[in-house]
Amino acid sequence: MAPLFSILWIKLAAKKLNPRTPVKFAMAMFIGAVAFYIMSIAANNAKDGNLVSPMWLVVVYFLLTCGELMLSPIGLSMVTKLSPHKIVSIMMGVWMASFALGNYLAATLEQILTKYDFELYPFIAGLMVVSGVCLLLLSPLLNRFMKGIH
Repeated sequence: MAPLFSILWIKLAAKKLNPRTPVKFAMAMFIGAVAFYIMSIAANNAKDGNLVSPMWLVVVYFLLTCGELMLSPIGLSMVTKLSPHKIVSIMMGVWMASFALGNYLAATLEQILTKYDFELYPFIAGLMVVSGVCLLLLSPLLNRFMKGIH
């Protein structure tokens, strides 16, 4: 899928329709929210021991892969473009360390879900929608901080 996304960004840029980085990140969050919403439907269908098609997972993994391709390579590129030249390698390490923080927060998610009796997939979908909306709202400010870097 990565070559297809590369072609997509190049073609959109040629038409001056390529979304700015914060918007791409927000779009990735919305795609992820759709994927987890689909998982919540599949989980509800599987209640009481009902069998569900494995195609639910195929669709979810496809959507999550698309979302990941709108986050990871673009984010890594932005780290190299926006970091001061002398500390680019340190900032790349910070970018990678953020994955560890994310995994730690995911581990604490179980405590939140148990304490407040939330269902996993709708909760994650909701968090992703809220994150996407926040990114869209902050997009003008983030674009100003990026000083013209796409």
